[in-house]
Amino acid sequence: GKLASVSIPNSVSNIGEYAFNECGKLASVSIPDSVSNIGQYAFHQCSSLTGTLTIPSGITRINEHAFSECGITGLTLPSGIQSIGDYAFNSCGSLAAVTIPDSVTEIGTAAFRSCQLTEITIPRSVRSLGEHAFAGCFELTTVNLPDSITGIAEYLFADCDNLRSIT
Repeated sequence: GKLASVSIPNSVSNIGEYAFNECGKLASVSIPDSVSNIGQYAFHQCSSLTGTLTIPSGITRINEHAFSECGITGLTLPSGIQSIGDYAFNSCGSLAAVTIPDSVTEIGTAAFRSCQLTEITIPRSVRSLGEHAFAGCFELTTVNLPDSITGIAEYLFADCDNLRSIT
């Protein structure tokens, strides 16, 4: 309950499920490029984890609830990431900026639900958008969808009260 900072050494390749779950005072984490997997719920409810989170280049998938309910304000995803799992950044109420790289093919259910995103551009590589993926993003005003999307999931932009433009 008092853990405030974590510096993971280069010898670590896997952060297991629930590893830092509910570490509400965790304000700083350094994840090296040696890490290739971040388990489900690994940093769930780390509400003091703020600032910009940089995901290591070896990660190809963000697992379910990995960073849900964190306090991050920005997110840097590596160019090789392919999948953003269900609820991965759900209820990160301060998350205002994310760039989704061209390598992403899937954005899971409620992946960015209830974030502070103002604009989102979905790259052409994305084939699947889960239900509620951006629901509750009250600050979202602009969305750019590629023609590679063949369907719009249920409640994809539900409760996005300020959404003015979808291209």
